[in-house]
Amino acid sequence: MSSDTSGFVTTAGLEEGKTISKADINATRDSWEEADNSISEFNIREEGLDRRSFDTNDTWTDVLNRQSRCFMSGLRDVQHPLASQGWKPIRFGRSGDTKVVGGTSEEFASISFDWDPQLHTYVILRTSFWFKFDVGLLGSAQRDDAGDDNNFEIKRADHDFQFGILVTAPGETIGDSSKNVRTTTQPNGQIFCPVQVGLNRTWSADSTGTFNQIRHKFDRRSAIATTVSMVVGGQSWTTNSAPNLENNLGAIDLRESGLVQARLYWRARKDARETCDISGSETEGQEIKAELGNMQFFAQVFRR
Repeated sequence: MSSDTSGFVTTAGLEEGKTISKADINATRDSWEEADNSISEFNIREEGLDRRSFDTNDTWTDVLNRQSRCFMSGLRDVQHPLASQGWKPIRFGRSGDTKVVGGTSEEFASISFDWDPQLHTYVILRTSFWFKFDVGLLGSAQRDDAGDDNNFEIKRADHDFQFGILVTAPGETIGDSSKNVRTTTQPNGQIFCPVQVGLNRTWSADSTGTFNQIRHKFDRRSAIATTVSMVVGGQSWTTNSAPNLENNLGAIDLRESGLVQARLYWRARKDARETCDISGSETEGQEIKAELGNMQFFAQVFRR
């Protein structure tokens, strides 16, 4: 009997006009029997998933320099000017100082993977990173005047940020893709899974949002600090949950073959290029930038 424990059936090759030997028939039979009876590291199911369903060579690996995965080692952070005037790629790297490992770029969180709808069924793209923006440094340190609920630093108000994953159509480049969020009114948008973070006006500008006895006692300057996590999926065929891939908001249309590229994008509600004017601050006179770090971004492809 065959000693192969791969879990795959090996059949003898058949050629027209040539005699089939008894050894070929026995080898094929033994291969079927071995696949049916043996258990190997390939066909043990983990949480109901068979490892043979993953595209092993590209995404199911511990090697972190693959094009389908990028990351930032350690807890290094990048100070980034706020993105204004629409969606912009998040720059995790600087000239002469490589920040992004793996993927397809040393500056931007960018990945790519080959897609063949005849072989692949689903792909899941995941990312996470931390984000901080010190709203309190925009505007002088002060409290509200008693009885005046509207006396606050306008530069500290209404700072909201959105993050998303831009995914190209198979064979399309990032430069040719649509930098809009996929919505019912923008079915051709290619930025998926938008996440928004911000501060309530009470905590970013106005100090009157707490109990009366202390509402004018403290300066409500604050900062946005959070972890951003996003997940988006794509598929090569329609299902009951995604019957129309042309304008489905949650499933990327991957019914064609070709190289797929993805990159992290963001935008800010306000352009905060004003400088800090808090006297004595370490950043006095400097532009206030966002801080980002510890980024992970990868794609996982499922085969048929």
